[in-house]
Amino acid sequence: MTDIWGTLLAEIINTPVMEYIAVITGIISVWYCRKENILVYPFGLVNVLIYVYLFFKTGMYANMAINAVFFITSLYGWYNWSRNSEGSPLRVTILSPFYKTLFVIVIAIISLVLYFILKRYTDSPIPWMDSFTTALFIVAMWLQAIKKRETWILWIVGDILMIPLSIFMGLAFTGLQYLAFLFLATSGYIEWTKSYKTTLKA
Repeated sequence: MTDIWGTLLAEIINTPVMEYIAVITGIISVWYCRKENILVYPFGLVNVLIYVYLFFKTGMYANMAINAVFFITSLYGWYNWSRNSEGSPLRVTILSPFYKTLFVIVIAIISLVLYFILKRYTDSPIPWMDSFTTALFIVAMWLQAIKKRETWILWIVGDILMIPLSIFMGLAFTGLQYLAFLFLATSGYIEWTKSYKTTLKA
């Protein structure tokens, strides 16, 4: 156990500055998201661009690709959060049972497709986990852009998986970032639930 913590501490100390910047902007982004503040998106854009590079270096190609997708989705989310058809801020809503089932199927399909691509065409050391977490985050990002409460459930599951995965891949400080994300995502779910109930009463 001492060796594990010693290794983890050594990896954190040797973390490059770029990863520190990515982690800090990521945490700030999630903090703003839970508060329904549109600043989630400028900080998020910096975060995802850095991780495109970092995940490429570690061979986590699916997670690299997801951050490229995040960049595009963030631009849409930024636009969508800033207005709606009535000209007022976008409200938190929840998915219907049909769409919950649909998005579970979408996650499964994306996971299988990415696994096939990674397994056959790349040297990814963790194709299945890389594919599954990527599928979770792609759907979570889309649900965030349209302000669905269920986005936080997917972030929570993905964060739990990414904590040990990041450490295993030599991104120890990023693992701590996902630990912070886990607490923020749990808080975000609570905050958005309150916001949704307030909307129902309005």
